[in-house]
Amino acid sequence: MFNSLYLNSVPAAVAHLNFTASGLATSRAMVVAPGCGQMPQNSTDCLPCSPGYGAHNQVCLPCDAGYYSTGGEEQCKPCAYGWVAPNASASCSACSALSVPSADSSTCVCIAGAGNTTSVASDGTVTCSTCSANTYKDSGNFACTPCPPTGYSAPGATVCTCDVPVTGTIMIQSCALPLALSVTPSRGPRAGGQIITIIGNSFSAVSSVQLNNITVAAFTTVSSTELRVVSAAAYAAMYGPVVITSAVGTGQGAAYMYSPAPNINTVIPWNGRLAGNTTVTLLGSNLGADTGDTLQVYIGTLPVTVFTRASSSHIVLSTPASDTTGNNAVTFVSALNGNYTTVPAYTYNPSTLPCTTSWGVVVAHCTYALVC
Repeated sequence: MFNSLYLNSVPAAVAHLNFTASGLATSRAMVVAPGCGQMPQNSTDCLPCSPGYGAHNQVCLPCDAGYYSTGGEEQCKPCAYGWVAPNASASCSACSALSVPSADSSTCVCIAGAGNTTSVASDGTVTCSTCSANTYKDSGNFACTPCPPTGYSAPGATVCTCDVPVTGTIMIQSCALPLALSVTPSRGPRAGGQIITIIGNSFSAVSSVQLNNITVAAFTTVSSTELRVVSAAAYAAMYGPVVITSAVGTGQGAAYMYSPAPNINTVIPWNGRLAGNTTVTLLGSNLGADTGDTLQVYIGTLPVTVFTRASSSHIVLSTPASDTTGNNAVTFVSALNGNYTTVPAYTYNPSTLPCTTSWGVVVAHCTYALVC
């Protein structure tokens, strides 16, 4: 039955912790929570906590990783150094040879130069083996990786060494695969022809560069950390990794996007005066990127110097002056999305013709819908 005197008792001081051969932290005097393990609502019965749960203010809570409890009225206690415990553990387990506790002491982790071929056990331990010759591994729980064909290593290696041919000589280096870390710009037109800078690692003896599985039109190795490439044409808009092949092997990293092509389907109004300064609206799709893009608009061969991109589907411009009348195509140019040219879609009217104003007031006699 419930003991009010026991419930209110609190240890005067925390006992000294000692670590035993079992990896459990023990004390000369039992440290308990104030009272019992848990007390159900509307009850005077004191119930013990289950193993793996610690008593805290009459509530049983699961022990955090790296802590354990055998249950009852105990608080969770830390595992000894070199021992681990997953969440809600009743005991701690020692890490085997070639492994150390993880940062939170929840599992054991193979050291660098040692790998594992089995999964982590339920108690957090793992079996690790030294990497054999011509294999390598950094820290972590995974198998040792074979060196590339040109590489070699001693047992327990964390990296392989490669004999890489560079301009007719042999350069010994780490067998790291080429890796693209950044691509600038990171998107471009399907038509290709864009100059791209790739920053990364291990760009020695590069033989091929691909953007979304499309081999670039040309590339130059600026240094072991920089490539300059020219994009090739793509058959569709797509997004995917940059794949680089060197004498060591093939690696992939940062991504590149071939943008959807722009389109113009409406030009309002379709005509205006030779003197220019007519406000025209272009409606379409993919009319430039929101950031980092350079845009140009032409009426025929005349560059439009005043325009605003309202959205990816809406551009408002002021027409330039023209020396000649007639129908003209409208061309939109985006550095990141590509180019689009309409059929003849805008007409410069003869300046001598009478016409209606853009707000519909008739000036003399004129052809319907002409704008001065």
